Amino acid sequence: MEISRLEMNKKIIFTIVAGFFLGLHAVGSPVVFEHGGKYGLVDGAWKLIASPVYDEIGDFSDGFARVCLNGKYSFISESGKLLWDPIFEDAADFSNDFARVKLNGRWAFTNKQGKLIVDPIFDEAGNFTSKGYAKVRLNCKWAFINSSGKFVSSAIYENISTVSTSTPFPYQLNGLWGYMDYTGKLITDPIFEDAEDFSEDLARVRLDDLWGYIGTDGSFVIDPIFDEADDFDSDSDVAEVALKGRPAYVNKSGKIFFKYD
Repeated sequence: MEISRLEMNKKIIFTIVAGFFLGLHAVGSPVVFEHGGKYGLVDGAWKLIASPVYDEIGDFSDGFARVCLNGKYSFISESGKLLWDPIFEDAADFSNDFARVKLNGRWAFTNKQGKLIVDPIFDEAGNFTSKGYAKVRLNCKWAFINSSGKFVSSAIYENISTVSTSTPFPYQLNGLWGYMDYTGKLITDPIFEDAEDFSEDLARVRLDDLWGYIGTDGSFVIDPIFDEADDFDSDSDVAEVALKGRPAYVNKSGKIFFKYD
């Protein structure tokens, strides 16, 4: 397919201007242009990187953009090279060196070398964190894996929060919540009705319908006595709570200050 220089220039100029004002493309990334209802890529010097053959080209992330061709997905590099033939039913953007891809109705992960680090077996999957962990769902139960595709925890949980390497994170088992660390070690048994992510080294938990705060070792720092509780504020080191219907603040030592005394 040949595109006249004038026609291509018009489309590139429009796309560059639109991208500048809408923030659609990172500085230095190739620019998407449209021709005849299909999309291609050019660089900043208007040099053609990828011919306009794609139904969709996403934003670049981690050096690759998601592309769709005839209803199937792949990824294209900033030099215009396809990482895979377009074979995937769905795909997510690259995040921390890996991307989720769907094949035969199941999810897997590809690396930047065009290799699957695990077979497509998952019902659902989350993005990899910066420390190299991702939560996955297998047979309706959640677990998490490392960047080698190996299971770190068993697939037995009803839910898992975002995997953190700095603090324990919540998991749900048999309808109740507990905390585990990124090695899969349980920090607490599943005893809480609600459990929140750690903030300022404390996590809000609800036990017997009352809220309290635990530390990273899983023990209570502030006993569960509150009707309601918020996270601690990083500036003031206090949290808003309600005690027997009265709004108050509590500090990390557990001292309570009623708002209207």
